[in-house]
Amino acid sequence: MRIVITGGCGFLGRRVAIRLLEQGTEAGAVDELVAKILRDEPAALQYTPSDGVPGLRDYLRERQGRLQGRTPDSEELLVTSGGMEAIALACQAMVDPGDTIAFSCPNAGWEYEQGVRFEPYDEELDAGHALVGPVEVRGAKAGGALVVRVGSIVPGPWGVTLAHAPTRIEWALEDDVGVTERGLRVALAPFLGVMGMPPDEPGRHSTGPPRRCGGNIDCKELVAGTTLYLPISVDGAHVSAGDGHAAQGDGELSGTAIECPVERAELTLELSDLELRTPIARTETSWLAFGFSEDLDLAAEEAMATMLDLMEREFELERDYALALSSVVVDLRVTQIVNGVKGVHAVLRDDAIR
Repeated sequence: MRIVITGGCGFLGRRVAIRLLEQGTEAGAVDELVAKILRDEPAALQYTPSDGVPGLRDYLRERQGRLQGRTPDSEELLVTSGGMEAIALACQAMVDPGDTIAFSCPNAGWEYEQGVRFEPYDEELDAGHALVGPVEVRGAKAGGALVVRVGSIVPGPWGVTLAHAPTRIEWALEDDVGVTERGLRVALAPFLGVMGMPPDEPGRHSTGPPRRCGGNIDCKELVAGTTLYLPISVDGAHVSAGDGHAAQGDGELSGTAIECPVERAELTLELSDLELRTPIARTETSWLAFGFSEDLDLAAEEAMATMLDLMEREFELERDYALALSSVVVDLRVTQIVNGVKGVHAVLRDDAIR
């Protein structure tokens, strides 16, 4: 397992770390050392020429042990600072197929505490989601498939849902229940809104739309225990993830779910030679096939085409026969209508064909 600790993606940046120390994490020489390093010695962070400071690394190992239930070895820890080190991360945060990455991150709006945005924040460069990554997967080749097995997803203690200003719902999140400031209660089903890779095109790419290679899919079915299969767009994959959602309805009608920070998420990254038209996913009870387009009808057609591919492969059916059968056993659902590029997922339940 490779654990990345980075300020810009919400793990333990200067202000976050200092705030944690001030709030009463274990006092003593290590705390003082960490505070001094993070305030006065940014060169100690690992993306610079330094390999890091042992005292800082020991502190972070212990903290990750408390958060993750497992204390990582020193060589498993990569310490960086600042969201704009993405280029450096692409060549430093490397994992082997089958490795698990464990991480924390702010909510999509870069807030690590309610109403408190992570700083420093650049209005232009940090305009997208606060994501962890990119993480290179050794051996990943464009044209193959990335397998993302979603482990535990633990939301932070608060969330927010927005509509037309000034409407804002504040949520308290605890024990799998979200409670609004008016006392309304909903069941939580946390997932990551964004899991994906960059397109194979030069330039800076928005984190807003979903793409064939993943991204801002915003599918409420991708909870812990599911597996997402993505067409690999670039060699190395360069996977990014984040955008914690504590709960969401199909469609994400207002444009936001219960947007929350993520205290802990675990993703296991594997490779496959599966040929994919668009992403598919395996839940505890169903197969999903995704389609994306600015036109909702075209998104539905794309999701259906990928589902027919899946039915041909899984049931050894002719395509026309699969199409006829799909009219009886497959459901089409609107994933989201708010990300510029709309999403539809086709659902084939395990109990639909016996």
